[in-house]
Amino acid sequence: MKIRYYLIGLAFVVLCGAAIGYYMYTKPSPKAADLKADFSLKAEDLTVSFQTDAQKANLNYSGKVIEVMGKLAEIKTDEKGLVTLVLDGSPGTTVSCIFEKPLTETLNKGDVISLKGFCAGWDDLFSEVKLHSGSLAKK
Repeated sequence: MKIRYYLIGLAFVVLCGAAIGYYMYTKPSPKAADLKADFSLKAEDLTVSFQTDAQKANLNYSGKVIEVMGKLAEIKTDEKGLVTLVLDGSPGTTVSCIFEKPLTETLNKGDVISLKGFCAGWDDLFSEVKLHSGSLAKK
């Protein structure tokens, strides 16, 4: 008789764990467009902060929503249709922001724009700060 209650209790715990796991797995990720920016700065200032002290900049900015304003250097589209906008930073550096949805606005090289996204940190290989889940804040 006791074994039956233990098995029912164990089944209940497993079922609750599975339900919580399913909820966490299907929960939508936050969008930078819907959140208030933790920091708002120019692309040059952001890249300089990563160049001068990468550890401190990672502590300050990584994982946070950042609004970055700068001059549009490049627009890239990959084979999946994801758009990446690249802003000029300090000399020899850039800020790249990957968008999850196609852009509806028409943008041209040289436009001064403001992007908002989650900071993923500094990429030494390409000398750029990477943002993801981006949105166009204002043009």
